[in-house]
Amino acid sequence: MDAVVRGLAIYFILLIIIRLSGRRMLAQMTPFDLVIVLVISETTQQAMLGDDFSIANAVLLILTVFTTDIALSYVKRWWSKAGHVIDGVPTVLVIDGRSDERAMRGC
Repeated sequence: MDAVVRGLAIYFILLIIIRLSGRRMLAQMTPFDLVIVLVISETTQQAMLGDDFSIANAVLLILTVFTTDIALSYVKRWWSKAGHVIDGVPTVLVIDGRSDERAMRGC
C-alpha cells in the first residue's frame, strides 16, 4: 500500500510542477531540459520505489500511475474546469487569418 501512496503523491506533485512551469517548457525542449527530465525521472523512481526494487512493486507503481492518468482523463471529460486547470487553455494566435498581437506577446 505504501507504493501506491508514493506513486500517487509523485504523480500529483509532478503534474503540479509541470503545470506551473507552463507549456513552453514542454514545447521547446533544449538539451538542458532533456537532462533535467532524465534527472527528475531518476529521482522520481527512487522516491516511488524506496527500498523495494521488486518486479511486483514496479508493476504496482506502473498500474497506479496509469490508473491515475486514466481517472483524471475521465474527470476532465465530466468536469471541464478540471481540464482547464490540469491541461491549461490554448492561446489562439491567429483569428480569421490575422495574428492577435496581444496573444503573441503573451498578455
